[in-house]
Amino acid sequence: MSVPVPITYLALLQGQCTQLQPHDARLCYRFTPQEVEKEGEMKRMRKEADQAFLELLRSAQPPIRPTTTLIEVQDALASDKRYKNVESDARRRELFAAFVLALRQLEEKQVANAEQNVARLLKKLNVRPETEWSQVRACSTFDSGRRACLAGSLCIWQKHLRKHARKAGWQV
Repeated sequence: MSVPVPITYLALLQGQCTQLQPHDARLCYRFTPQEVEKEGEMKRMRKEADQAFLELLRSAQPPIRPTTTLIEVQDALASDKRYKNVESDARRRELFAAFVLALRQLEEKQVANAEQNVARLLKKLNVRPETEWSQVRACSTFDSGRRACLAGSLCIWQKHLRKHARKAGWQV
């Protein structure tokens, strides 16, 4: 059993509409080739406008953060042509929400990767929750690159220690 295809001029040209009824004849003349082409052009332009808007969000200064609101973005970017080319406010909200969601997911992934890197490094250096930071810095196998990694991730280091302290039943 075949699925009925909506009757459009394009479907008729492609031979997809095979069982036309007399009352369907009026539908066959609704879409001319020019209208089909115009609709395709409009879809292409909407897609380009969406892509340009997302590029505008990516290149915004100051950069958009996962906590940035649409109101802040509107104030900063409303005068840009790429902002105005999006067909409606609802579409802008939808694109902005998708962009911020992607930023949140990326940030969560980066934090998880950083936590894994710190945990691996601590395990390699045989660092325990009771180890002091000064002992970690003085470790002979601890080169400046690794030290920079941990120093740059001090809050991740602290979270790691708190997590292990809780596991050990220590008061944090």
